[in-house]
Amino acid sequence: MPTVAQVVTPLANAHNSLYWMVGIVSAVNTTTRKLSVQFRGQSGSASTPGVDYVMSYSPAVGDKVHAISAEERGILVLGTTGPSPAQMMAPMAMRAAAAPPDACAVPEGTGTHVRLGNEADGFRSALVAQGLGLLGVWTMPDLANAIQAANALGLVVGMEIELTLLHGATYAMLTLVTDSPNPQAVGTPYLSRTLTVNEPTRVRLPLGWLDALGDGLCMIGLSNADRAPQAGFSVDACVYLTVETV
Repeated sequence: MPTVAQVVTPLANAHNSLYWMVGIVSAVNTTTRKLSVQFRGQSGSASTPGVDYVMSYSPAVGDKVHAISAEERGILVLGTTGPSPAQMMAPMAMRAAAAPPDACAVPEGTGTHVRLGNEADGFRSALVAQGLGLLGVWTMPDLANAIQAANALGLVVGMEIELTLLHGATYAMLTLVTDSPNPQAVGTPYLSRTLTVNEPTRVRLPLGWLDALGDGLCMIGLSNADRAPQAGFSVDACVYLTVETV
């Protein structure tokens, strides 16, 4: 029987993108050997169907499970840490009450995209700033709801933000920013592709950010670290989620 390291390492090497997910088993299909799992951030009774699991695990409804997710390989449940505690999957309070946006099929794609608008950032009125001593943030109160709606449709396999560079450095150092009375940049900044001034460009975001954004814990912002070059971006930004239905 392969070890966890033997399962995980080839995936990480092949795709350079691997995420750890926690959820609750909502259904077990012993014929197809597939699970339905309600992962953290999914709303109500929504679950992700068709989830694989390792042969050494004997699944049961209500198990709290840990899984790895690779963008091009799907989800694999590694095992359980026991029955889930009550209310474990209850979504956290959101910044603002907003109805989930409608999802629409994209003819040229195989997935479903959810498009979000934004509000003007609360730090500068004309632009979202990047650089030492600056903390630019796109406040999107409907983002948490949209991620939960996307999770209910299937597996989120892509997340992008459409940015418009106004001046300065030709790239964005994107980061998670805590949603609190005193916002702070957290985690390792994510470097965008090269951007062109006044040209809206989509930039992929790490899927590992989904939980924090979906729970309303964080917002999407720009790094204010000492190594972040100064730049200004339009307050008009959109997030796109790509969902693979099972």
